[in-house]
Amino acid sequence: MSVSNFISKHLYQGQQKAANKLTAQLRRKAYESGWPTKASRHLTVVPADTSYQVKYPNKHSKIIEDAEYGTPNTPPNPVVRQFMAGVRDTEMTAYFDKVLKKGRFI
Repeated sequence: MSVSNFISKHLYQGQQKAANKLTAQLRRKAYESGWPTKASRHLTVVPADTSYQVKYPNKHSKIIEDAEYGTPNTPPNPVVRQFMAGVRDTEMTAYFDKVLKKGRFI
């Protein structure tokens, strides 16, 4: 395996692993912040080039966006925006560092 293929493969795996972990953390944060379960359990963090973004099914967009941005009768509860502002690539970087330290590229 070439070095560039190794790096690409493991960066992708690291991003996927980090996205899964971030998804669980975001869902927990939304639930703990008082979001309806129906909204919090449909949030998914996905890799987007060198960062991450949050996706959710269109059929749940109203309840999620009402929770995030508020309505005329309820104040905003910006869980997604606050969570994503604090996301770093630390999980993906930690995974890649672990792979390099194990020498799995040889």
